[in-house]
Amino acid sequence: MGQEISSKNKETNKFPRVLVLGLDNSGKSRLVSKIVDEPYHFVSIPTATVDVQDSQINSQDVTIFDAGGYVTYRRFWPKLIEVASLIIFVIDPSDVPRLPKVKLEGAKVFKEAESKKLPVLIVLSKVDVGWNMKKEKIENGLELKKYRLKYSIVETSASTNIGINDVRYFITTNLNE
Repeated sequence: MGQEISSKNKETNKFPRVLVLGLDNSGKSRLVSKIVDEPYHFVSIPTATVDVQDSQINSQDVTIFDAGGYVTYRRFWPKLIEVASLIIFVIDPSDVPRLPKVKLEGAKVFKEAESKKLPVLIVLSKVDVGWNMKKEKIENGLELKKYRLKYSIVETSASTNIGINDVRYFITTNLNE
């Protein structure tokens, strides 16, 4: 990865670390641009490994790790979880054929989060593009209740800003506990 990340750095980093994970094309980078209130410029090149930026969310200083979602980049996720303060797991619920893969990758993330006692926000992105999957169905499909997690599920649209303030609230509330 372009930047050395280790658990040793966690103690020396001055800002809490928000880790944004999800399969490729789930809407991670667009979500990040919205929660930090920066303009989003469409780029057809997917995130390679991890983009790191320091920012403020509701006056809270944070470092955001926007991790690539392609299978070749997912091998870095466990190292990133090691140094995270909070995880955002982004799902495109309109991409129904990939939901079994989301469940498989999510299970790995949720087990790691459980062992590290990290809060997890599941973000259902792109709700404005005509999906009908309810939060409860996603919660049951991911079998979230079998993990001892502090989690929440938020429906969002980066295009219309639906749920963006809920994401910001989850981050600041859970980093300040």
